[in-house]
Amino acid sequence: MDDPRSQLSFDGMPVQVRFSARRRRIGIGVEQQVVQLLLPQGYSLQEAATLLAEHRKVIQRLLQQDRQLRAMETPPDFRIGGHLRLLGEEYEICPETTPGRRPRFDGGCFRVTASDPVGVRRQVLLIYRQLAADVISDRVEDLAARHGITYGTVKINSASGRWGSCSASGNLNFSWKLVMCPEPLLEYVVAHELAHRRQMNHSALFWREVARLCPDYQIRRKLIREEERRFRSWREL
Repeated sequence: MDDPRSQLSFDGMPVQVRFSARRRRIGIGVEQQVVQLLLPQGYSLQEAATLLAEHRKVIQRLLQQDRQLRAMETPPDFRIGGHLRLLGEEYEICPETTPGRRPRFDGGCFRVTASDPVGVRRQVLLIYRQLAADVISDRVEDLAARHGITYGTVKINSASGRWGSCSASGNLNFSWKLVMCPEPLLEYVVAHELAHRRQMNHSALFWREVARLCPDYQIRRKLIREEERRFRSWREL
């Protein structure tokens, strides 16, 4: 027999209803254009349908926001003339016009010597890694010096599950993808990892240290979570 919960819909969009004995209040969300309705145990499907109607405007707004976020997940275009992000801004991929020059970012374009998408992709990723190493190392050095924080090495990796990490020995690791984010968000991640040099946990003391290094960290933390949606298509890079 079909699960009756799959029969609910909202303006033709699928609805997932989940019941929990521990839940005391209703919850409404949207993920990948599927409406999520979270209910305390004991609600009926008829009551669930009524809640969908009562919260129509809220759900419509959430669906619109989800569509906008999904549109931001467009795979990168590794072709001459394509546009890629650096510190939150869009820059074009352009052919290198100076003989003998290596692939580089010239301040206005990603300059590449390759012409095929595979070659362009390889060169652009090398450019990103070098930019990430330069920019992130500078931000770490500056913030650490201003607050008297010591650290080991700064390494750039290809991590997709996290923006950065701090080892017990004091070494800092950052994903090169961080350099695509707006600079304030990059600076928040740097502050987050340096705060671990004082507190190797996520306790209240740790967040107090983050606030000392980055007073408006809560705003930046929320924004970088939104930024993660934008780069889902970059996970395999």
